[in-house]
Amino acid sequence: MQLRPGEVIGHRSRMLVEFVMFDGEKTVHCAVSDEALDKLEGSSNTTAQERVAQFERNHKTVEELALRKFLAGRLEAATEPFAVLVRSTDIRR
Repeated sequence: MQLRPGEVIGHRSRMLVEFVMFDGEKTVHCAVSDEALDKLEGSSNTTAQERVAQFERNHKTVEELALRKFLAGRLEAATEPFAVLVRSTDIRR
């Protein structure tokens, strides 16, 4: 099983950048927290308007983390509609 990258949906007021990946034909809704993106870049003052660009700079790492969580079955039932939520605690720095 392998997830394929999809599209960026955008930054939402919930302090998440939403994106989709695909498991075959099935859409997997994913998100990454603003805090996780800041941790990846070592930043803290990123504006909401800069979040999608920040995600795009880090998408390979974020997508790899989402894939690992997906394959491990670490899905987020409490954060519907997101199957996978990449949090700052998922990032080792």
